[in-house]
Amino acid sequence: FTAEGEAAGVRVRWTVADAQGVTGFRVHRMGVGVIAEQGMRGEGEYEVLDESATPGSRASYRLEVKRGNASEWLGPVEGMRVEVATRLAWTRVGPSPFSSEVAMTLVLPVESELSVRVFDLAGHEVARLHEGRAAAGALDLRWRGDHARGGRVPAGVYLVRARTGADEIVRRVVRVE
Repeated sequence: FTAEGEAAGVRVRWTVADAQGVTGFRVHRMGVGVIAEQGMRGEGEYEVLDESATPGSRASYRLEVKRGNASEWLGPVEGMRVEVATRLAWTRVGPSPFSSEVAMTLVLPVESELSVRVFDLAGHEVARLHEGRAAAGALDLRWRGDHARGGRVPAGVYLVRARTGADEIVRRVVRVE
């Protein structure tokens, strides 16, 4: 029993290995109630797409397996509907301050040429995290505080700039010793 987020909603899936006595299923979303009911088709794969799930928010699901007048419950499992980006955006940058590594997630609305660089406050480039084509969707990046010329940068404030042909976004990170 799983729940996986995608742009269209949260896809809830389960597998029936032994169909004996099973008469149907109900998928419940916590805080909402029953979002789908399915009759029994036999052994195999089942799925429901929850299109009403809020993009970017976690949702918990339970599966009610109906056996005549009795029910067996599975779950909960969580899924998060993917937010569809309309423009370049950072969805995660942290921890900041950091000492050993900062993890970043950048979301691109469409496939693009992308440049992600780190600058000090004087405007000097200290590192290139990505240069070239990037697919639409989430791109995970990491910076360990290293300088393009080798070695570690000193503690301080740095700017991480992501740029496509149409968009630019900057986030501040702080490196500590």
